[in-house]
Amino acid sequence: MKNNSTTRGGINFLEAIGIVFITLRLCGLIDWPWVWVLAPIWGGICLGVLAILVVYLYDKWLDRKDDRYIERRRAMKEREAQMKR
Repeated sequence: MKNNSTTRGGINFLEAIGIVFITLRLCGLIDWPWVWVLAPIWGGICLGVLAILVVYLYDKWLDRKDDRYIERRRAMKEREAQMKR
C-alpha cells in the first residue's frame, strides 16, 4: 500500500542563519559577540512575541469598541424611555 502523506521537515531561514553564525563563531572566522551570533534565534522568538502582542491588542481594541457600542445603545434606549413618559 502506498503512503500518500507528505511531511515537511527541515528548518526555517532564521534557524539556518543561526547555525551558520554559531559555526562561524566556533571556528573563529567571525569575532562577533555571542548576543549577535544568537540574534537570529532570539529574533525569531521576538517576532513571535510581537505577533502575539499585536493580536492581543487588536482583540482588546475590538472589545473596547464593542463596549462603547453597547453603552451608546443603552443610553439611546434610556433617552427613548424618558421621552415616552
